[in-house]
This record gives sequence, structure tokens and C-alpha cells, in this order.
Amino acid sequence: MSSDSKSKVLFVAHVPPPNHGAAIVGERVLSIISKIYDCKLLRLSNSKSISSMGKGRTLSNVIFVLALYLKTFFYLIFYRPKIIYITPSLSGFAFLRDLPLLVLFYIYLFFSKSKVLCHVHMRPLLLMDSSILMTAWCFLSIKFEVILLSKSLRNDFSKNFNPKKLHLLSNTSQVKHDKNESLKGRQSILYIGHIMESKGAIRLLALAQKFSSKNVTFHFAGEFGGEADRAKFFNLMEHLPEGLVYYHGPVSGEQKVRLFNSADLLALPSFSEAQPLTIIEAFSCGLPVVATRTGGVVDMLDNSIGRCVEFDNFESAIIEVLGLGKGYFEQRCLNKYSRCFSESKFISECLNIFKAN
Repeated sequence: MSSDSKSKVLFVAHVPPPNHGAAIVGERVLSIISKIYDCKLLRLSNSKSISSMGKGRTLSNVIFVLALYLKTFFYLIFYRPKIIYITPSLSGFAFLRDLPLLVLFYIYLFFSKSKVLCHVHMRPLLLMDSSILMTAWCFLSIKFEVILLSKSLRNDFSKNFNPKKLHLLSNTSQVKHDKNESLKGRQSILYIGHIMESKGAIRLLALAQKFSSKNVTFHFAGEFGGEADRAKFFNLMEHLPEGLVYYHGPVSGEQKVRLFNSADLLALPSFSEAQPLTIIEAFSCGLPVVATRTGGVVDMLDNSIGRCVEFDNFESAIIEVLGLGKGYFEQRCLNKYSRCFSESKFISECLNIFKAN
């Protein structure tokens, strides 16, 4: 099919770098859709690392955002997309960056028969604290189709949230199960993700002290959110017994696959999550999960595949899951992945959303 006969799609989205959930999924959606649509991509951010994200007041970022607005306006006038796909940030400074884009798309819909797909990858923490911003979002989204990661995330919005159409699209994982990677000897607890206080990495490290007399090791992997997180992490680590905690740095590819497949448990004691990719990656490797009750995590976990608890009960939950052993949960986790988060299911549902009238 020639590009002239394909429907036009404008992606205004996050793609790597840096590697975070919205960027990884955005790149995957673009890969799927670009095979059957004529796609143009505008990056929502010029950040190259996790630590540089959220610093929207620098001159380079201001110039980038102004250029983004001009490019978007240009594409709407001359490219005339049939579908607009955007991954808006609903928290922090980034929402104020994305709000003019949403207004622009809202106006564009009055002059075209296009549709706007807003793929929400986070909990709307800023909107939950501001009735004005929540009202603005609800007003704009009346004309948009909104994609949420799970049903319970609908509860984060006000009762006035009534988009033109609401879709549910769970994330997926391309990490593959390899039983041969399992290690013998000491059981290992894995934390993989951004090493940030808000993600619970620091309090998990502090909790590790209580396991110093047990036959357990903790493995942390990921990029630090900033110098403060780095300093706090290594200061705590210095006071722990040698051989209890290992830090692997940012990981990807085969190293990431080995860590998932060799661990006995994934721990995610985060303060706020939507639908963490790391939990889906764990399921794809038959790895049970212990996570805090937040956001869409409650839709993902039950006692057959791990534990979803308040942090006060995190230690006992870890002990319980390790006591049952990885083998007790392994097939149940693989079944959960196949049933709810498989790549084939993601591709099928993604295409259906784009094709839907």
C-alpha cells in the first residue's frame, strides 16, 4: 500500500531515550501502527536521561517546547492527520507543557473528522490536587478518546470525566522466560526500575537490613532519578553487611533478561504507580511479585501470583512468598501474562483502537 493511500497518523509521544514506561510503550505502538498507517512523530520531550526529566524551565527546554508547538501547528495545517495519538503527562510541569497541545487538538476537531487518542500512562496526581486543572482536562477530553491502562485508574478522575470513548489497553513485555537462568543457593529479591525515593527504592534498601541474617540477597538495577537519590542509596548501602545488596546499574537486553529469570521475587514498594511494566516483565518470566497497593497495581496482583500489600506488611509478604518458593507461583505468573499481557493481545487491541470509528 502506498503512503498516499494510507490514513495519516500524527504521534505526539514519548519514545526512548530515556527508557521509561511511556516511552517504551510509545515506541512499541509506533512500531505497530507505522506498518499500516502513514505516521509522523513529534517527540514530547528532549530529555536524554531520567535525571534530566522534569527540568522544564531551562532555556533549551523552553526553546524545544516552543518549537514543538510550531511543528504541531504545521502538521495540523499541512499534514492533516486523520488520527492524532498523544501520551499526555497528567502530573507536574509536563502537564502545563502538554495542555496547549490538547487545546490545539480540541480546536482542530471542529474543522476535521479526525480523532484524538490520549494514551494515559500515569496517575493524574497534579489533577487530583487541582480542581481547576481536573475540570480543564474533563472538558477537553469530552471530544477525545482516552486510553487507560486498567479499569481502576478510572477512579483517579472526577465524576465529570466522560471522554468521547474510553479504551482499556494493558501494557506488554518482550522479556522472555528462561528457566535455565534460575540460580541455586541464596534466594534473590529484585528491584528493577528508576532508583528514586518516590518509586520506593530507598525504603526497600532500608528494609534489606532486616534480612541480613537470612539466606537472601537484594539486587537493584536502574538509573538514579538524580544526585540526591544516588547519594542516599549508596550512603545506606555502605552501612549494610557485605554481600547483602548488589547494584547493577542501568540494564537492558540480555542483562535485564538474566536478572528477571534468575530472581526469586520482584519487589516494587512504590508510592504511586499506574501499571508498572516491571510487573508485566516479571510475569512473563514466571516471577512472583510483592508490591504496594497503589493505582492499577491492585488490578494486576492477587495471592496466586504474589502479594499486594501496604508497606507496613511488606517484610512479612516477602517472607511468605519466598517461603512458598518461586516454583509455587511460576506457572500461575506465566498464565497471567499469557491471558492479560501477551504481546499478541496488545497488538490486536492496539490495532482495534486505531481502527475503531
